[in-house]
Amino acid sequence: MQNLIPLLTIALLSLFPASAAIVPSQLKEMRDAAPEHLHLTVTKVEKEEVEKDGKHSFHITVHAKVTGAPRSRTGLDAGKTILIKYQVPNHEKTQQDGDWPSIVREGKSYQAFLRLNFAKGHYDPAASSGSFVLLAKADS
Repeated sequence: MQNLIPLLTIALLSLFPASAAIVPSQLKEMRDAAPEHLHLTVTKVEKEEVEKDGKHSFHITVHAKVTGAPRSRTGLDAGKTILIKYQVPNHEKTQQDGDWPSIVREGKSYQAFLRLNFAKGHYDPAASSGSFVLLAKADS
């Protein structure tokens, strides 16, 4: 019976998918490495559902106004308008492992950790689930 316990434990653990969450220290490293650390207010969010190879996801397009730039390697400052694009899984239809940025909300203000996608002319999240941090009204 004692030999059976480790086998049962392994069998039970294999039933649960591995978590791909990023630990806070890794998120901090990703934020620190992001070329852009901005404060912004979201003015418009477009969310398009896409299905490819049986996987459902949302393509997110965000229009935002920069309200502050603690760090900007591309020279952004308050008053500029930027475009941010990214993709997240639709977990209601497809379970996908990974750590994903949150879907930002129109009218809300965030700290954003981004990088410029030169080829496509927009910004991408640079810190997975740590890319957007909701700001309190007084911080924006």
